[in-house]
This record gives sequence, structure tokens and C-alpha cells, in this order.
Amino acid sequence: MPWLQFYWFRFLLIGGIVLVASQTAVGDESGRDGNLEIYIQSDKPVYKFGEPIILTVRLKNNTTKPLVVNRRLDPFSDLQWELFAEPHGFMPVKTAAPKPLTDDDFVELKREEAVSKKLPPLSEITPDPLKRGLYGIRITYANKEKPKRVDGKDIWTGEIITNRLSIQIKSSERASLIK
Repeated sequence: MPWLQFYWFRFLLIGGIVLVASQTAVGDESGRDGNLEIYIQSDKPVYKFGEPIILTVRLKNNTTKPLVVNRRLDPFSDLQWELFAEPHGFMPVKTAAPKPLTDDDFVELKREEAVSKKLPPLSEITPDPLKRGLYGIRITYANKEKPKRVDGKDIWTGEIITNRLSIQIKSSERASLIK
């Protein structure tokens, strides 16, 4: 039976490595990694066709000490989008070349403090017009740079994914009356 103990030990060792690897995930389904939370929301869940879709992204410090984050949140270069249209699949989004970060792009968040930014209407972020249907939106926020002035404070670097936001676009009432 020593071979059984060897395989059991090997299973636990490999399982432990997998477990440790899974703890280094970039965030959970709600956009939390234990240090920083990122959350995206819309001003409402259902829109009429042609109505502007306004999204807000929020970063929140969930640590017990101050945390420095990149607050710029540029939707074309700092954020990576996943925009899924049912049943058509992933939609392209506009991007821009990354701009260098400056010290002014960083902010210190105290414990439980948050910073949020209202993004441009979703129609400005997609090259193709949004049609009627269901959409799923998720954003990845990444920061790999540190400001020049650190002052001994913790700077959040890494990558974290927002919650999955679902919205629906319905026909405008005028179009519904014509049909």
C-alpha cells in the first residue's frame, strides 16, 4: 500500500498547487480580489433603441490601509471591454494607444473609500451601432505602472475584472406602433 500513499500524497500536492494557483485569480464574479473591488453599473437595466446607455465604473479599497490606484479609467486605453450581444457574440470596441500615466492619474483611497467615473455613452465606445437585444458587459481594469512619487504607500498593480452587467435594448415606442 505504500504506492497508494504516494499517489494520495501526489494528489494532495498537485491539488494544493492548483488551489494556490486559483487563489491568485484576478477577481471574483463581483469584481473583488480582496484588496480592490471594481464594479460597473448602468443607470437602468432596459433602454429604448437609440437612447444613450450610460455606464459608471467604481474602484473601492477593501483593505485596512490606504491604497493608491490609477483613477484615470480611460475607456479607450485603460479599460479592456468584453461586450457580448445575444445571440451574435462578442462585439468590437474602439481602442486607442495607451497614454503614459502621470502622478496626477493616481489617487490614494482610504479604507472603504471609492472613486468612480461616468463613462461616455456606450454608442461612442462601439464602432457598430447597438441594436435591439440583450447585452452582457464586463470590463478588465489593469494597472502595471507605479507613480514616481510613492511616499511608502501601497500601490495596487495587477488586473481585475468587473461584475457582469446585463442590459436590454428594446424597440422605441414609435417603432412598436408602426409595426
